[in-house]
Amino acid sequence: MSVREVAMKDEDLAVIRRWSTVMSHICVIAALVFLGGSIWQWSSMNPSSLALRLDVPTVRFDHGRAIAVFLLMCVPAAIYAYGLMQIRTSFRCFARGEIFSSKAILGLQKFGSAGVISVLVGAIMTPIIGSWLTYDSAAGMDFPIRISTGGLTIPVISGFTWTFARTLGIAAAMERRNQELTEENAAFV
Repeated sequence: MSVREVAMKDEDLAVIRRWSTVMSHICVIAALVFLGGSIWQWSSMNPSSLALRLDVPTVRFDHGRAIAVFLLMCVPAAIYAYGLMQIRTSFRCFARGEIFSSKAILGLQKFGSAGVISVLVGAIMTPIIGSWLTYDSAAGMDFPIRISTGGLTIPVISGFTWTFARTLGIAAAMERRNQELTEENAAFV
């Protein structure tokens, strides 16, 4: 290996470390925005806007129901924020140069899983919230499962991240096994 190839790899690692440090901070900000957005959305709702959103004539929005709606609205955001904190762990490992560590790989997998779960839970929130707010109203109300284009993109990215992490884990395990075999062979010689 030439000096130029070694220098190039050191430069690559330095870029990965810097970018990962930035991304670890962005993950915290994004998690706070997700949670804050849910709180803001809930605080700006009133019975008429909720009825309009759910496409029903009216909803009962007393104190107990308001708290339940708040908790239900926060569930998908909390799951995704958890995923962001997990990928933050991966970025922090990358920033320390631990590219193939099991902790970094696990963080990527947990992020991927949390993204998919968050979208699935978010898709069923409209029917759950609608049912909760109208359970004592006239029968026959249907609430659609809603998935936005962003909601369709997240599972794809999350699935890719999970698959990449799994592949990275297999590659790291193969590398460790090759290293063990190399050491065993060196011991025999």
